[in-house]
Amino acid sequence: KEISFVPNNEKFIFCDNITVNAILSYYYKKAKESNILMEVRVSIPNGLKVEDMELWVLFGNLLENAIEGCERITDTERIIKVKAYYKDNILFVLVDNPVNEELIKKLPNGFVSSKNPNMHGLGIGSICFLSEKLGGKADFEVTDGWFLASVYINVMRDIENCEKSDYCQFSLL
Repeated sequence: KEISFVPNNEKFIFCDNITVNAILSYYYKKAKESNILMEVRVSIPNGLKVEDMELWVLFGNLLENAIEGCERITDTERIIKVKAYYKDNILFVLVDNPVNEELIKKLPNGFVSSKNPNMHGLGIGSICFLSEKLGGKADFEVTDGWFLASVYINVMRDIENCEKSDYCQFSLL
């Protein structure tokens, strides 16, 4: 089941995964406070065998960077597009946002866009480290005024502890 909408009330339900829903809710409110539209299309179940902190590192850094990128533009619509889904033991996360390309520096191992020169690259570096640790990959690119982030990680499901939902319908062959 995919839950896709831009909520207009204070109770946000983006997906079945409690941790991801909390992260998305926090950053949705933060984006809204900065007059940034956040389009969210996610389909992530509960019961993933991944630490909550790892989900915070992944989603938190991606969304923090996207909000920062949008806050630095004035000549185009400020919007963050989030798409995330779980399929065949892989969690896919895509986050796209417009960006001022003049403020982005491409380095051999990534991008630097942070306002604080002493903290540059920590978010992207954390995402890359996490994706490698979990057998996945992170890709980042800037094209036509958009910053495009795509990450996938290998994540198993805890079938025994999975709540009853559309995601927990398993059959034995």
